[in-house]
Amino acid sequence: MARPRLSERAQQKALRQQLHERGNDHAGIAAEFARQYRMRPRKAWRHAYGWTLKEAAARINELAAQDGLDPLSRAGMTAAHLCEYEDWPGEASPGSGREPTGRKPTAYILSLLARAYATTVPSLVDETDQAWLPPADRLVITQLAATVAAAQPAPVADAAEAAETARTDNEQVVTAAREAVQHAERAIRRETDEASLAGARAELARLSRAYMTGEPFPLFQRMRRVRAGIHRSLDLRLWPQDESELYFLLGLLNSLMAVAASDLGYAVAAAKLAQAGWAYATIVRHPPLMAQVQTELATITYWSGRPDESRRHAVCGLELLSSGPNAAQLHLHQARAAARLGDVGTARQAIAAAADARDRDHHDDVLEIAGEFGFSLASQHYLAGAALAEAPGAERDAAAELELATSMYDLGPGPDGDHSFGCAARARTTLAATRLRAGQLDAVRPAITPVLALPRAQRIDSIVAGLSQVRDELRQPRYRGAAATAGLDEQIRLFLRDTAITGGQPSGRA
Repeated sequence: MARPRLSERAQQKALRQQLHERGNDHAGIAAEFARQYRMRPRKAWRHAYGWTLKEAAARINELAAQDGLDPLSRAGMTAAHLCEYEDWPGEASPGSGREPTGRKPTAYILSLLARAYATTVPSLVDETDQAWLPPADRLVITQLAATVAAAQPAPVADAAEAAETARTDNEQVVTAAREAVQHAERAIRRETDEASLAGARAELARLSRAYMTGEPFPLFQRMRRVRAGIHRSLDLRLWPQDESELYFLLGLLNSLMAVAASDLGYAVAAAKLAQAGWAYATIVRHPPLMAQVQTELATITYWSGRPDESRRHAVCGLELLSSGPNAAQLHLHQARAAARLGDVGTARQAIAAAADARDRDHHDDVLEIAGEFGFSLASQHYLAGAALAEAPGAERDAAAELELATSMYDLGPGPDGDHSFGCAARARTTLAATRLRAGQLDAVRPAITPVLALPRAQRIDSIVAGLSQVRDELRQPRYRGAAATAGLDEQIRLFLRDTAITGGQPSGRA
């Protein structure tokens, strides 16, 4: 029984696989497709990758967006246009009286195609194309061809290579050398560049800074889109240092998304995002990034009511980072968790250690991103005050730290770091609760009035928790019947109710 004949597409797939297994690179595969199937060079290169017209067009648009040539991907290379560029000039030849068919590729289009196929512009045109191209385009292609030729290593003299090949006793040596060249040619191809990587890092820095004062959910959506772009970049042909940079950025992005998820009230999702960040940080063996993820986990577990886990994460982070602002933050997370667990002595020691850590000069590329990945002096005083507020009998020291923090927040950010609206609001709610425990009812309203004015989109989970704590203090027996109590309690009640109704606080704490 005769075997069924393979379709042309299946034949091409089999040929491509066969050529690849024999060690041919994309250039060799494209040349063979052009010979066997009489394909134009641009079509042959696409078939060398095994891409459909639609897949190739999508790749070209993506690279144009990455390179800043078309940031919004609106230029839109389509499958139909790409087909026309591939087929041009058709069967027409100069002097035949027949007009070319298809769509003439400009130098810009040829450059995009060369970028997509990791090749050069001269390899995408042949003599037929050159005959129809304008003189200016031919000049550009000629100059590009000369540049490529100059960049190639000098070939071994034909006679010497032939002599070596003829020596059968050294056949393995000659074959090994050829294999080395073929593999190196494949390895050196790079489908990204420093500009693209720098752009991704810059976008992450913008998101990190924007998160200090912006609305969590829209920023979370932007983070997710940026992360998807990095995921796609990892599918490209990359050099090892490119992969390391992308994994570093993914570690930071997942950590930042964990902050947003926690603020939105999704503690389980936040923990999973932080764990993903930890995986990427571990892959690139980056201690400051690993410490940053432990900071986020310490925060998430604290606000989830697990201070013992929060303290363990803080201690783990301090094993990775001992100096600088972010080390100070880890000490203060340890202090707050220890105070919540009743270990006041350890809490005070950790607060002192935080001051020492900040005084020690330290720089790393996590701190350089800034925004959420920094730690301002105002926030240091806030966290110190929050830790002392957990310790019985330390209300006066706690209030002093919190008052200093709120005054620094009111002055605005300085060279020591960006200010977070969330930390500023939590400093005020913690100060209000501390003043209530000290019997200072009249000092509460000035502290929380700015918090009650926050827009719904910024009423994050921890702020709601802080106001709930203030409300619990107002309900203590000592304040029952006070004229100011009822008004404050009603204001907080309405804030919490409106937040829950509008979905600004998804966890339902209100």
